[in-house]
Amino acid sequence: MAAKGEKIMTRSLLIVGLPRSMSSLIYCLCRDMTKKCLKTLDKNIFHEGDIFNHIQHFYPKILKKFGNPKLNQYQKHKKLLDKHKGGFLIKTVCQPRYLKKYFDENSDAYNVLIIRRDPADVVYSLYLKEWYWVINILGLNSELERNQNIKKLCRAVIKIQEEYNEKIEGKFLISYDNLLEDETLLYRKLIEMGYDPNFISHLDASFKRKRDAVFLTRKTPLYQMIKNELALLKTT
Repeated sequence: MAAKGEKIMTRSLLIVGLPRSMSSLIYCLCRDMTKKCLKTLDKNIFHEGDIFNHIQHFYPKILKKFGNPKLNQYQKHKKLLDKHKGGFLIKTVCQPRYLKKYFDENSDAYNVLIIRRDPADVVYSLYLKEWYWVINILGLNSELERNQNIKKLCRAVIKIQEEYNEKIEGKFLISYDNLLEDETLLYRKLIEMGYDPNFISHLDASFKRKRDAVFLTRKTPLYQMIKNELALLKTT
């Protein structure tokens, strides 16, 4: 709890990470833990706080409200980031290229929390859900043969992770694996950033079942194949 008279952090918080990195859960936890100092986006327009989701998918409601054919992709992203600089909680995945340019120009505009998850976990989850849209990050088309999509997903995930490492380094980091075991990690990270959060635990029975399922997938032949493919890509 903040001491009486102590100023509470109200700088906007941006959560970023690879898809399937628990960003939605972390967003919901942060939303409930920082209600007294951070506002959330209109849930009828922005899905689970994802500020850039509408630019990618062109939701009709968003185009009507924010669409401007004279703006290029970066300008659309910049417009939204500028609009929500003060006291908002937002998140995004797969957009490091736009964030890099923005934070070069506005280094102190946001607190940025980066979620780190093993790329093999991410590829495995994307593949099972058939979320092949991530492949489009590299301008590649998804193949009819699913085994070809594993290789392309590996390339896409490595590319996104490299861009996050290179372009928005020096921000606050949080480990996916540590979150699986430590119920106070996010709470302590919010305090480190200067917020005055309420403590909420995510380690309920439902979460633990999902966590145990993640541990089991890491022993499967498919997961090991993905690990091997990623290792080959990193050495080439």
